[in-house]
Amino acid sequence: MVVEDVKCKWCKVEEEDINHALLYCSSFKEVLEVHLSFLQDFQAHLDVLQILAHLVRRNKQGEIEKLFLCAWGLWYRRNQFLYEEKNLKPAEVLDNALSGYSEYQSALENQQQGCKPHCGWQLPPTGVMKLNTDGAIFHDFCRSGAGMVL
Repeated sequence: MVVEDVKCKWCKVEEEDINHALLYCSSFKEVLEVHLSFLQDFQAHLDVLQILAHLVRRNKQGEIEKLFLCAWGLWYRRNQFLYEEKNLKPAEVLDNALSGYSEYQSALENQQQGCKPHCGWQLPPTGVMKLNTDGAIFHDFCRSGAGMVL
């Protein structure tokens, strides 16, 4: 894809570079600052690497992870708009990107407390039937299979 117009596709004002696309576009800046409140602490217009270096120096591991997840979500939103013509809302994209982080944090806390996830078959309650399914694809043989147990 050849870019003919360097203006941001969202705000249509600023030239789009990596910092504008991930941190400063007015189409999502307020929503981003809700999720990454530390961005409000910076007086200067820092680039992504400067912000990352600041977080590393202050040992803000959780904030670094959230910064990368938000960047991924915003880049995903951009690509959906440019290549799939889908206009995703910034809040939904950021919430989705960070939901995995919340699940990870919860699992990590459970693991540290000695809890292990339960992975295994459980007998269904009386009067309830359970259908177990599985499937496989064998690309080399152009075949697939499925199985069920009721």
